[in-house]
Amino acid sequence: VIIDYQQQHPFQSRIWGRAELAAGFLFPSTIDILPLPSYNNMNVLEMLFKVFTYLLLLSINILAILGSIYFVITKNSRTFIIIVIPWVIFFTLAIWLGWIEQRYFTPIYPFFLIIAAMTATLLTDQLQSRSRRKKNTLSTVS
Repeated sequence: VIIDYQQQHPFQSRIWGRAELAAGFLFPSTIDILPLPSYNNMNVLEMLFKVFTYLLLLSINILAILGSIYFVITKNSRTFIIIVIPWVIFFTLAIWLGWIEQRYFTPIYPFFLIIAAMTATLLTDQLQSRSRRKKNTLSTVS
């Protein structure tokens, strides 16, 4: 049955299906690895903790993706190895092997955390330099 489906729908099984797996790997619908009870048995504090960690995971992944794109486009050679390692692991696991469980994300996450921190630092520096330029412009006009 699987082989028939792959032969009848090659784009769906080989490209679109793998892209969906990759998206599920980066943006999981839940975090099941936390040692907490199920949602039905949680108290408010446990629920808030689980939601907070889920939002933190998503924000780090988004910052890492945006930072990876930015650092590749700007050809920042200092960040090359930090960016290449997690994406090679990611594409090997999610695209080639089709493994998207959270436990496989473990070797990628420290690199994503570093890339997210570099991206946040870059954004903060840019915002501070803009505000300084505005202050300087306003002070010269007065």
